[in-house]
Amino acid sequence: LTITNLAKGDKNEIKVNKNLKAKGDITITNEEAAINVGQGASMSGASVTITATADDVVVDGGTITANSGNINLTADNAVPMNNGSVSATAGNVSMTANDAVTINNGAISAAAGSVNMNVVNNMTINDGSITANAVNVTAPELLVNGGIIKATTVEASQKMTLTGGTVNTA
Repeated sequence: LTITNLAKGDKNEIKVNKNLKAKGDITITNEEAAINVGQGASMSGASVTITATADDVVVDGGTITANSGNINLTADNAVPMNNGSVSATAGNVSMTANDAVTINNGAISAAAGSVNMNVVNNMTINDGSITANAVNVTAPELLVNGGIIKATTVEASQKMTLTGGTVNTA
């Protein structure tokens, strides 16, 4: 399933506010504005790729699941996650942002794989969680504020700050 909004006029935001399910891969690209997976929305496919080439990828209470492959979220701006969840059952989760990635009470899981983040500004967890075999963060700072990272290996390319948060490694 492929959805593409080309940059051809009005800035149309793509909002997923119901259930979007595919047996194969899901690819959503917006060249004009943000992509928002809203409260109560559910998106699942073999793999899921969401790209906003001009704005944010927002997980605002919704659920994104890859049943057999990877999840890739790429934003020209930021990836804010508020009370949502992103879960790759058998693969990896990758997030790339030209601004920041912020997890506010959300959960990221790659039970059999890794969570990889490449962020121009900071990666911040506010009472959220990341669970994976490995967590790799390339960012000026990884801030864990009241959240938890549970992984066998946790690597931050630069500074890691824990403020009321925990990092559990096996």
